[in-house]
Amino acid sequence: DMGLTITIHGDLTGDLEGSSFKEIYPSMKYILENYAKYQDQLVITLHALSEKNQPNHASVEELKQNTIDRLSDWTKVIEAEKLPIYLALENNRSKEKAIDPGNSCKVVVEMVEAVNNPHVGICWDMGHLYSNLIEGKELQMELNDLPSKKFLEKVYHTHIHALNDAGKTHFPLTQDFDLPIEDYVSALYGVDYQGVLNLELSFDRYEQEMPVNENILISVEKLKRLSKYKV
Repeated sequence: DMGLTITIHGDLTGDLEGSSFKEIYPSMKYILENYAKYQDQLVITLHALSEKNQPNHASVEELKQNTIDRLSDWTKVIEAEKLPIYLALENNRSKEKAIDPGNSCKVVVEMVEAVNNPHVGICWDMGHLYSNLIEGKELQMELNDLPSKKFLEKVYHTHIHALNDAGKTHFPLTQDFDLPIEDYVSALYGVDYQGVLNLELSFDRYEQEMPVNENILISVEKLKRLSKYKV
């Protein structure tokens, strides 16, 4: 009734067991049984499989293929049950020593294209991308570059947060923190993005230095004003 939408930050780990999505993902049973009363679809954001959750499959190529296979298995169940569930693979921040096929926009697109199913798209984490660009860790992209059109057209969901002076992520969209949000949102609207502009803030990182509520409101108002960038 208040115009809010439920989206889920889920987990791709665990083994495919059962013939229904409720059996595959039992912790989501309540949401799966009730979300249709309030909205016509459900977006679930997922990270690619990494060596952290598949230590015996620790090469990037193997983890990439395992992610593709897992997403493909899940979409078969979603389609068999005719569920309006859409999986959004997130681009991650590149971390030192981590083996993660999801830590670049380029490889995220490759995984989504390999699955080749309308139930699988991308969650564009804008703060993660900007962090990678600042650190020079994003494949085939420079600091002021936007993601490719192929990437943008596959975006089903967003995670939006700014960086502090030290490059730490998940800060609010105030003048004290950095993110080229206008350019990023404009690029999304340029491919007719219809999804949620989703704030993903870590309150514990700044709650001692600044009022949490005030900074949430400033961030929300900034996103609302960005509707003028629609084309």
